[in-house]
Amino acid sequence: MAVKTVGESAAGPKPRRVFLSGLRRYLADSLAEVKKVSWPSFLEVRRFTLVVLVTVIVVSLFIYLADTLLSFLSQPLFAPH
Repeated sequence: MAVKTVGESAAGPKPRRVFLSGLRRYLADSLAEVKKVSWPSFLEVRRFTLVVLVTVIVVSLFIYLADTLLSFLSQPLFAPH
């Protein structure tokens, strides 16, 4: 026969206690994982940000030019006769 501890009922531990212990473990595990992260330096963040901005600008220009060209080429197909 199992011995009940304080805070347990016949159905098992109280839901709030289970939730709080789970939340406490989740936060402790999350903090342990954050401590393992290798954070980039300020120069790396600046360099990566510049790469992303340049890439977004280049892709945007490509899409704009492709859209303009296709619009120009398809205009005769949709123009009223």
